[in-house]
Amino acid sequence: MITDPEEDYARGWVPFLGQKIFLDSRPLIPRVETEFWAEKAISAIQGTARVLDLFAGSGCIGIAVLAHVPGATVDFGELEARHFPTIEKSLRENGIDPSHTRMIQTDVWSNIHDHYDVILANPPYLAVLNPGLALEPPEALLAEDGGFALIEKTLAGARDHLNLRGVLWIEHDSAQAERIKGEHHPDQFGRMRYTVFHA
Repeated sequence: MITDPEEDYARGWVPFLGQKIFLDSRPLIPRVETEFWAEKAISAIQGTARVLDLFAGSGCIGIAVLAHVPGATVDFGELEARHFPTIEKSLRENGIDPSHTRMIQTDVWSNIHDHYDVILANPPYLAVLNPGLALEPPEALLAEDGGFALIEKTLAGARDHLNLRGVLWIEHDSAQAERIKGEHHPDQFGRMRYTVFHA
């Protein structure tokens, strides 16, 4: 579903799983489709899990993890370092202990050197922008190879960064599901929106 970027950026924040997610650095605005699968992922996370929020953007997924699983630790992996102060603001304003977090500037896996129990990834996966997305950052939306290039890179490196019995949750377009091996699941609108991959 398309959000209203002009209204959301003007307000400066959006709700996401009970948290106030700030938009100061104009990241991709969190979608309800992402909220849908993130809630399911969080319900499966054990209390002391090491979690990576990859392509973090606003940090909405990792912030929700920390809010609902207080014993978890979260690394926020994101190419655009301008988003890190916004993530830190959201952590602070939601009363989340920042000592359980780390910000990593990374191009997919380029600066990721640890292993995780859970990786939650929402990579850019569009091939073209429609007019309703013109205000949002194109680097958070577009990818080469018909939108599949960064999904492919994420999948290719996931096993090298998952602990034994670790799990990757990855969002994608419904048309891309057939190119991904794993457990495909629909979003609340009936479109195949995310895949769960077990190490």
